[in-house]
Amino acid sequence: ISFSLTMSDLPVLLFRQPSNYLMAVFLYKNQIYYKKGDCLFMIDTQKIGEFLTYLRKKKNYTQKEVGTFLHVSFQAVSRWENGVVLPSLDLLQELARIYEVTVDEILNGCFRSDLLTQESLGFSPLVFDRFNEEIWNQYEMPNPINPSFRGGICFMDELHYLVSRTLEPGHKQEIAILDNYRTALSEDTVSFLLNEMICARSRPLFFSMSFLSGSNKDSLIERILLGMRKEAGKYKIPLLDIQRSVKKSIHSDALLLTTTCIGKGTKKKILPIESGDVLFYLPSNGVHHHGFTLIKALLEKEPELKNLRVNNHTFLDEIMKPSRAYWETLHFFMEREEIKEFVHITQFGLFRNLKRVLPSDCQAELDLSVVRIPEIFRILKAKLHFSSYEMLNSFNCGIGMILVVSKDLSDRIQSEIGYKCRKIGIIKKGSEGIKIIKGLNW
Repeated sequence: ISFSLTMSDLPVLLFRQPSNYLMAVFLYKNQIYYKKGDCLFMIDTQKIGEFLTYLRKKKNYTQKEVGTFLHVSFQAVSRWENGVVLPSLDLLQELARIYEVTVDEILNGCFRSDLLTQESLGFSPLVFDRFNEEIWNQYEMPNPINPSFRGGICFMDELHYLVSRTLEPGHKQEIAILDNYRTALSEDTVSFLLNEMICARSRPLFFSMSFLSGSNKDSLIERILLGMRKEAGKYKIPLLDIQRSVKKSIHSDALLLTTTCIGKGTKKKILPIESGDVLFYLPSNGVHHHGFTLIKALLEKEPELKNLRVNNHTFLDEIMKPSRAYWETLHFFMEREEIKEFVHITQFGLFRNLKRVLPSDCQAELDLSVVRIPEIFRILKAKLHFSSYEMLNSFNCGIGMILVVSKDLSDRIQSEIGYKCRKIGIIKKGSEGIKIIKGLNW
């Protein structure tokens, strides 16, 4: 059956699974792939063979018995299990029924529960959102400056306010310390907090840091402090307060670093978001700060991935790039009343962060085909077997910051920001929240 794919014209076979969706299996450059929805997965015949062997032995079947069930020779079953060939498409469904698994699981060569997901790692965004909603209802902590900003805001009077944003220890920090990316860690910390200050329309007053370590060794802390002072100094921001604690309960080589930025802002007369407003995006240079729980689990599963070449760097170099700082590009816009909202794409990706700023009667219609996707996300998508939706719920996928601008000001603001600022969507009346008009061009 003819089937249109973006890569080229490819020979494709289609079959329908019990769940009533179509799957395409095809050959490209002598490598077998399968396509489900918008996902493209390379098939590892050796891994599939080992999985089929495991499933057969788990059922206490011989190769001859499986061959009898399927009306094929035991030699055919042996060739499947040795990774020489794949079962034909009609036999895949029958194998899945016999072994009580899905065709997806056979083609992945593992059980669905073995795949890395947010839920399997215990940090579903739904759980976080439920917790935040409970906190909101209990303590009534409205954010009048920017609903997407997750720090603290305290008004000193009707116009002036203080902002506090903390970057807590995470898996990126853990990898940076373990693999000697301390300079990158300092740059990443400053960039992330400055991007958050933009969202809160505040100018940073100072940084403060707190170290919790398992030993009295000072050399590591001193190197990180030196990097932080140097990076903060680029923006003329003082590093005001440093605290250090040693706990014997922490591993002697462990170090937990918490950094807080305090800023000051003045409330502006910003017009509310409404139908007709334009959405621009500024590109990210890679993974930025969030998504590292998945990445750490992936590296534990495939440690050799660290040395994979990506854009003339190692995989580890690529994921440890400091976040792109948008301060030089955007900070002067905070003094003007032209950009309605700044949305930093952080934890749990695009949908969760953008949805926070939308009025209840408006929806964002996005054309994601304009996004330039850094190569690192293509690799993560293939390794994690994620759909576009799962990727956008886990990583920034090339979208570092989104700006909401009035239509009549959009051309001028885009011109002032420069070529990196690209239109990604519009605001319309509606209740769908976020509507994808065109998906990511993987």
